[in-house]
Amino acid sequence: MRITLQPAFLLHRKPYRDTSRIYDFFTLDHGVISVIAKSVWRKEKGGSLGSLIQLFSPLMISCVGRTNLKTLTKVELTDSTKELREERAFCGLYLNELLLKLVGWNDPHPKLFGYYSRSLDLLATSDSVEESLRSFELFLLAELGYEIDLETDSSGSSIDSHADYFYQPTQGFTKIESRTINDQFIYLGRDIIAMAKGEFNEVSAASKRLLRVTLSYHLGEKELQSRSLFLPK
Repeated sequence: MRITLQPAFLLHRKPYRDTSRIYDFFTLDHGVISVIAKSVWRKEKGGSLGSLIQLFSPLMISCVGRTNLKTLTKVELTDSTKELREERAFCGLYLNELLLKLVGWNDPHPKLFGYYSRSLDLLATSDSVEESLRSFELFLLAELGYEIDLETDSSGSSIDSHADYFYQPTQGFTKIESRTINDQFIYLGRDIIAMAKGEFNEVSAASKRLLRVTLSYHLGEKELQSRSLFLPK
């Protein structure tokens, strides 16, 4: 199979033998793929091939191979690298890890590819990271078939701003009359409505808790190593 000049972003890389590397890319038409770049430190015309392959850089890649591990043959930088620094870079790594652990290999998601690119732009330019992270998490879940319904409860009724709701990833929101359940799973109706409107800065704690619970359920035993980057030193 030959892939020619495919839009791609680097998600992860690891060394292989002395001068080669294995790269995991998120591509427009082929989803997540793995390629091996042989002798990436060998100087090519115009510089090292490895120097072009950087995180958050919009690339065009070409590769060949019949197995899941293909051989990288060409790389082009199509635009300037998204400038993510410090906390913003950690957020970008978090998005990358979500894609690696939730999106199937060779499973194309062109809309998700575009949303990922826009999310990197938002992380680089917005005042707050909350909107970028929460909106990407919600879009990712919806794209994979795990959409969180923020407009109706498990009975099909519209979310009531004055009510409280119990949440389960498999059932969605269920209206409750009294708080006899662990508050960790309880959400205010007005907070759910705010999330549906994309007002994540107004309900930061609640939206973060909701997405963490849902993502953990779908990740199963897969742990997100990038979350440790946000822990206080």
